[in-house]
Amino acid sequence: MPLALFRRIIQLKGFVYYTLHPSQAAGIALSIHRRLGGSENAFEGIRIVKAFAGLFDHYFEKLVTAYYPLDKLTEHLVEHAEMRNRALVEQAVLSDRGGIFLTGHFGAVEYIPVFFAINRLRPSIVLRFKTKNLRAALLRRARKLDIELIDADEGNVAFRALKAVRSGRILITLCDEFKHWRPSRDRRISILGCKAPSDRTLDILYQRSKAPVFIGFMERNRSRVSLKVRTIADGGESISITEEACKILSKAIADRPEQWYQWRAFETEFRSYAEKANAHAAV
Repeated sequence: MPLALFRRIIQLKGFVYYTLHPSQAAGIALSIHRRLGGSENAFEGIRIVKAFAGLFDHYFEKLVTAYYPLDKLTEHLVEHAEMRNRALVEQAVLSDRGGIFLTGHFGAVEYIPVFFAINRLRPSIVLRFKTKNLRAALLRRARKLDIELIDADEGNVAFRALKAVRSGRILITLCDEFKHWRPSRDRRISILGCKAPSDRTLDILYQRSKAPVFIGFMERNRSRVSLKVRTIADGGESISITEEACKILSKAIADRPEQWYQWRAFETEFRSYAEKANAHAAV
């Protein structure tokens, strides 16, 4: 099946799903309205519709990454994806320093591990598999592409992530996995106007690995996707990785809100994290 047709089918199924589950759709729309300070007008309606379209594109990309013929997937990415400032990450691989690459639930994030692999950037990624079939499919592909998949449900995640970086690989991790954050005692962050204790997980990983840290989001631009990379830290700086990442993520969301698909999770997972962390800090 042509990818364009498959994408339309996923979008149609997505709109049908949220039509049958209006409370979930309303939750996403309300989050966008609250966090971006919009008004009830046609422009905001268009923005919300685009956000749902972006969410459906995420599901489409997830399925393509797992099940589309591998040779056609790599051909598709070679033709339709680009990476700006690739040399920054490439140098970390060539020097065997390894590195940490931060991204978010933003744009075509599902393509990043495969895109790194076909560019010989030796990616490792921590993830959870929702089904056994999906786990088996992704593991088969990973072995062919030199992608290291670190199963978060198997334990010793921090040790294996650190080992990956120290072996010269690029660890890809998400900076907006709110439900897995571990609160810092003395640092705070702000996302979309909401403040909470910072997550200390990334800062600990950075301090122990002493590896360079990069950040980038694979934005969709019509038929192409573009990943622009920038350096947050070089491995020796005294800096909070989470704080810097949240600032950059917040700006990316404000610029391209339709590309982020954590709107519902933000209202549930982030607020739950913030309430618990703030209550603990007040004790």
